[in-house]
Amino acid sequence: MREKLGESPGVAHEIDTLIENIGRHRDQDAFRQLFAKMAPRLKGYFIRAGSSVNDSEDLLQDVLLRVWSNAARFDANRASGPTWIFTIARNCMVDRIRRQRRPAPDPEDPLFKSEPASLEIAVDRAREQRTLRGMLDELPPEQADVVRRSFFEGHSLAEIAKITDSPLGTIKTRARLAMKQLRARMRRHTDPEVS
Repeated sequence: MREKLGESPGVAHEIDTLIENIGRHRDQDAFRQLFAKMAPRLKGYFIRAGSSVNDSEDLLQDVLLRVWSNAARFDANRASGPTWIFTIARNCMVDRIRRQRRPAPDPEDPLFKSEPASLEIAVDRAREQRTLRGMLDELPPEQADVVRRSFFEGHSLAEIAKITDSPLGTIKTRARLAMKQLRARMRRHTDPEVS
C-alpha cells in the first residue's frame, strides 16, 4: 500500500513514528510535524474527490482530530501511517456525504405534531387506544397501514416506505391524511357537538 500512496519506506516510517509518539505520549510537537507533512496532501485528496476548499479544510480538521484521538490504536503492523490516515480521511468524507444527503426533518410531518391537550384530558389512555384502533378500521387501508406500522409497530416513515416499496412522499401524505381524519374523529368522539 505504501507504493500506492507514493510513499518511500523512509517517509512512511517517519509518519508511523510520529503517530506512535502522539498515541503514547500525546506529543504535541509530533502532531505539529505530522500536520505539516499530511495536511497539504489530505486537502489535495479532498479537493480531487470533489470537495470545496472550505469543506476540504473542515474535513482536514476532522481527520486530524480523529488521528489525535485514536493514535494510541494505530498499529504499524496492520497498515502504514499514511494508509491509516487516508483511511480515516475517506471515512470522514463518506460520513459527511451521508449527512448532507439525509433530508431535513419536515415540520409538517404528523409525527412532529402533538395532540391537543383537551383530548388527553377527555379520554383515558386505554379507552383512547381502543377507540383509535376502531377508528383505524374506518380509514382507507393504505392510511390505516401507515398509522399501524408507525404508532403500534414503531417504524419510521422512511422504514415504512421501504417495507411497502412506496415513495416516501406517498407515505408522508398517507400519514398526514390519516392523522387529519383521526383527529377530526377523535374530536367528534370526545365532543359530540363538534361537527
